[in-house]
Amino acid sequence: MKLRCELHTHSRISDGVDDVREMVIHAIRKNIQVISITDHDTLEGSLRALEFVEKEQLPITVLPGYELSAQEGHLLIFGEPEMEIFEKGIQIREVSEEAEKKGYFTVLAHPYQFYRSGVRKPELVVKFVDGVEVFNSRTIFPYFTSKAERLAFSSNKIRIAGSDAHSKDGVGYGVTVLSIEENTNLNIKSILEALKSGKTDIEAKKFPFSGVIKESTLKVWRRLR
Repeated sequence: MKLRCELHTHSRISDGVDDVREMVIHAIRKNIQVISITDHDTLEGSLRALEFVEKEQLPITVLPGYELSAQEGHLLIFGEPEMEIFEKGIQIREVSEEAEKKGYFTVLAHPYQFYRSGVRKPELVVKFVDGVEVFNSRTIFPYFTSKAERLAFSSNKIRIAGSDAHSKDGVGYGVTVLSIEENTNLNIKSILEALKSGKTDIEAKKFPFSGVIKESTLKVWRRLR
């Protein structure tokens, strides 16, 4: 069985423009079975998504996660609803030790892309994480995607894709496809296990620049309201 997973999104809770509910509904419309609302340094987006999906009995599974502003750069962390929120500025090595104990799944977000707070020298910390975001739909230069792919291959790390959606329109541009056994009970635990098994593939589609402009305009408009 194949699961299409959207593992990197941002809602209005951090620097996105749309509500959590809109992000989830749009993911369902795009035939995505798993979503994580990875707002910056907070789990609130994922918790709201979990509550919304459970209340409305929607056909999608929410994987709790957030994007940590670590000392070296951004790190995606996935786990349970009561997972620990690490402090900004903590070293990735410190996160790794605790994350491994608690069964979290950690991924370098858009490595090399220093202008987006990606880790500048991921080779120095990649051994401390589980995976590498080898495709990010908002990457400007293909060079960084190639470098991320080589990093994952040379370090034997799990490959994921991320849309890095900051609006509902951006959902589904970077999808991680998980291979999971038929009749598996889909829940947070089984999805984490599938990710850790490394049986992933990616669907890569660059988010259009016109979409970025639209999001920026919406952010400015909302500030002025």
